[in-house]
Amino acid sequence: MMAEPESPDLLLVEDDLAVRESLEEVLAGEGYSVSIAADGEQALAWLRAGNRPRLLLLDLVMPRMSGERFLEALRAGPAPAPPVVLMTATTPSSRTPLPPVDGLLVKPFDLADLLSTVGRFLRG
Repeated sequence: MMAEPESPDLLLVEDDLAVRESLEEVLAGEGYSVSIAADGEQALAWLRAGNRPRLLLLDLVMPRMSGERFLEALRAGPAPAPPVVLMTATTPSSRTPLPPVDGLLVKPFDLADLLSTVGRFLRG
């Protein structure tokens, strides 16, 4: 019997190629296994294919499917959603509250904040 492939530590959903590549490099350099998606539609397709990351790093503002729409679709699905850390330059206000998530990184964030936040979820 073949062993099932190990689930990646995290799925990084970010539309900006330079940001996506930089974050992937930093996280992989810290020993995390990282899968990437350029937008919410790609991320949903990847998850619906049976992939189960331990953490989602999600950009809020993306073309095709925003982070907010992605979260709605994710939470409406049959499988339990992994923890979600939202990455956004949008700060919450009473007029435009952010969707409920497990963590928040406000862009531009520094790498220490990124690694501390990811470590909280993945290193216990």
